[in-house]
This record gives sequence, C-alpha cells and structure tokens, in this order.
Amino acid sequence: MIKFRKKVLIYGSWVLMFTSFSTCFGQEHRDSIEFDLDVTFVADRFFSPGDQSIYLPDDIALLRRTSDNGINLPSTQFTDIPQFHASIYTGLLLTTKLADGVKLHTDLYLEDRGQSFGSLQLNKVVVFPRIYGDIDRSFAVRGVAADLKIKVGDLLNYQHNNGMTINNLDAQGIDMKLKLGKLFLQYVLIGDLSFHVGLNLGEFYSAKIGYEQVLRDSTSWQIGYSNDLYINNNPAITRDVIHTLFGKYVAGAVQLKAEVGYRSIAEAFAMMTGVQYTHSQQKRLNWKLDYAIRYFANGFNEGYYDPTSLYRDIQLPIASNNTVGDVLYPLMNTRRSFDQWSLYTEYQGTALLAHHVTSVMQLRLYKPVSLFLDVSLFHILPESQETALYAFYKTGTRLDFFPTFDIDVFITNQLMNLDLHYQTYYQSRQSIFGFSFTRLLDQ
Repeated sequence: MIKFRKKVLIYGSWVLMFTSFSTCFGQEHRDSIEFDLDVTFVADRFFSPGDQSIYLPDDIALLRRTSDNGINLPSTQFTDIPQFHASIYTGLLLTTKLADGVKLHTDLYLEDRGQSFGSLQLNKVVVFPRIYGDIDRSFAVRGVAADLKIKVGDLLNYQHNNGMTINNLDAQGIDMKLKLGKLFLQYVLIGDLSFHVGLNLGEFYSAKIGYEQVLRDSTSWQIGYSNDLYINNNPAITRDVIHTLFGKYVAGAVQLKAEVGYRSIAEAFAMMTGVQYTHSQQKRLNWKLDYAIRYFANGFNEGYYDPTSLYRDIQLPIASNNTVGDVLYPLMNTRRSFDQWSLYTEYQGTALLAHHVTSVMQLRLYKPVSLFLDVSLFHILPESQETALYAFYKTGTRLDFFPTFDIDVFITNQLMNLDLHYQTYYQSRQSIFGFSFTRLLDQ
C-alpha cells in the first residue's frame, strides 16, 4: 500500500500539473503542439586481455566477499560485461512541446547486450522508457520578475545541491523551483531512489531557500539552505534529517562550489568543496578539469549502505553471458563519473577524507582527426581502514566525419562493473583495447 500511494502521489501530481498548464494556456494553444524526434546511438567493442586482474583495496575486497547478498563477489578479477560482446544501444528521444515553456519527453531505449555463440538472445535484449516533463515559465508578481522551473518524472543523472550526497544517479520524482527576483524557493520529492543505488534509501524530500545573483553575462553566485529528509529501511533510523548549506560561484570558465551538511540523528557533519575549469578552443583544444574534496565524519554515512542487490541474475553463473538481473545497469550510464555517494558509504564506521581530479582533453590535429585523453584519480583516506587510490584512463584517436557522430579507437582500464550494488566500474590492471561508434546527446 505504501508503494502504491507513493506512485499515485508522484504520477497524480504529474498529470495534475500538466493538465493545469494545458488549461491555463487555453484553446488557442491546442493547435500549436510541436514534436521533435532525435536519436542517440552507441556501439562498443572491447577486447578482453589474458590477465583479468583488477585493483581493489584489501579491506573493500574482503567486504565484498563477505557481503549479505549470498554471493562470493569477484574481488581479484573483472568478470564478463556486454562490451566484450559488441554491445549496442539506441535511444529514440521524442520531445512534445505542449505550449511555450512546457515540454514532455518520451524516450525509448533499446539495448542488445550481445552474447557469445549466438545473437538476439532474448534475455540480452532490453527495452525501457524514460518519461519526464519540463516546465520553464517566466512571469511577474507585482512587478517582480519570477521564473518557475519544474522537472517531473524520470530525473536522469540527478544531483542534489552540489553533489555532496545524492549525485550521479537516476531517480523518479519532482523538482520544483520558483525564483522571485534574486530569491529562490525549491522543493524536491523523490519517491523512487530504490535499492539498486546501494544507499538503503527509498525516498527523499528536500525544501530549499536561497539567494542567487547574476553579476555579468558570465559571472553569477548562489547561496542556499536545504532541509533534507531521508527515509530508509533501517528500523532504527526510518526518518533522517540532514541540514545543508550550499553555495556556488561562476566566473567565465571557472566554477567554485561548496557544501556543508549536519546529520542531526548522528551528530555528525560532512563537507565538500570543488572547482571546475573549462577551456574551449573550438578549432584546436578542448579541456575540462574538475577537482573536488570531501570529508565525512564518523556516523554521517552510517546506515546508507545496502549490498543486497546485483545487476546479474543470481540464479546463473557469473562467469559469462550473465549481464541482466532484477535491476538494470543501463549501457548509457557507462559514460558517467566514478564519483557517487555509494563509493564512500562502503566505508561504514569510520570517518574519511576523499578527493578526486578528472581531466577530459581533446586535441584536434586536423579535420576530422583528434587525439583524446580522459583521466580520473580518486584518493580515499579512511580514518581506520586502508587508503585507496583509483586511477582510470581512456586515450586514443577520434574521427568525427559528421557532427555529433564519433568513431573512437582507444585503450582504457575502466570497465563496467555488474557485480556490485551500485553502478560503478572495475579498474583493470591491464590496458584494454577497444573501439566505439557514438552519437551522443546531453543525457
């Protein structure tokens, strides 16, 4: 009954919201509905090396071998993944413009994960939807400029505030923001985070208030406070409140951000701060650099850990051709960052300091040939466990004969990890050769 009421609340709100806006804009807009269809496509082929060993700290390897999911998880070698079988996915992205500032997105993704010694195996073919709506309307309240932004439905690659906790994951819910002059009010309701993000977290609510100002065309700053309610399945901690202050400053190519949170039930705090630099020289060099540092006091992450869900069928051998489980790790998510809250909540019962740097660089030699180098370093320093240093890379040659379509030939050590309770990667000790054909859009 609880899950049913939750879905009724979310989707009932969605229907009411869009019905209200359709009524508000009136009869004259009924004939102005517009449709736009776009396509995203990715085909990956990796070649598995003879040595399948991985880097993993001993403490984390032991934890994964003795987790509560009943499976002796791989902790010394990577296992079979779709990219070793020439995985392919495409997305048909339909945008319906209902009125000015009101859009409905109905996307359909199709995956063929591939299988050795056969094609079109039904348990390796996956079809799933992404449905969400956008409202972006500007108006005036007693002469004060106002702006309303609403996202409802599937929230892709969602980030709460500046990403100290909820970051880089998919959810279902509503995100509403009303700006009056320089003051903003925001409300977030996530009804389906679900267990497979590894956080033992089912629902999330946030009420925010803040101030933001645009100083010049490329300079702005923001500061805010959020009161966040986390609801999980720990019988001792079913309703958990975290108070958070967050801020951001943007000046041209540089972005600074910071966030501090206090978890009242544990009397523990956490903080993060980061900087991002983007250099774009369209005809020659494109470079993006991210650096962030986080600190979680002992107790802040306590309870936000659930290893009981996997992305494979636990009734079948893990060794080969087992890439779909009760929950799905979409192929489209394999191009996201390693950075997410679940990476840090594996360290239960300890404080930890973590910092990471990510560099994405592309140097054009001549049209259509470029060289690219993507590097990510994650340094995790728990107070009472072994230090971890993850180092991922992908480098090679890129051919872009057509706009938005690339052909990459590369080596990498970053592999999809289907053996954990959250969507993450293996770090191979050996370089892996691969190539890909991609038409990527903002996701």
